[in-house]
Amino acid sequence: MQIKNLSNAELLKETRRLCDLERANTLRILHLLREVETRALFALTHSSLFDFCVNGLGLSEDQAQRRISAMRLLKSMEDPERIEAQIASGELKISQLAQVQTF
Repeated sequence: MQIKNLSNAELLKETRRLCDLERANTLRILHLLREVETRALFALTHSSLFDFCVNGLGLSEDQAQRRISAMRLLKSMEDPERIEAQIASGELKISQLAQVQTF
């Protein structure tokens, strides 16, 4: 698909679709990281989950720390579904969750 060939409406629709998909994928990544940590799979090749995220997955240090902090906050909650729904909708950002987790 050539971006320049999209109509204005198609461009806006595709941008929205991909943003929605990105939020859903971010939530899925948090779930997967939780399981990687639970199984300690990062330790097979890396010294820490952070090292795994940066050097194994290619995330920036900031991205890795935000995702790990957000994942650990969700992991510590008894009923994380409401928060997860807010992440999926875009109402809540993982950077906000990461800040809460540090407190």
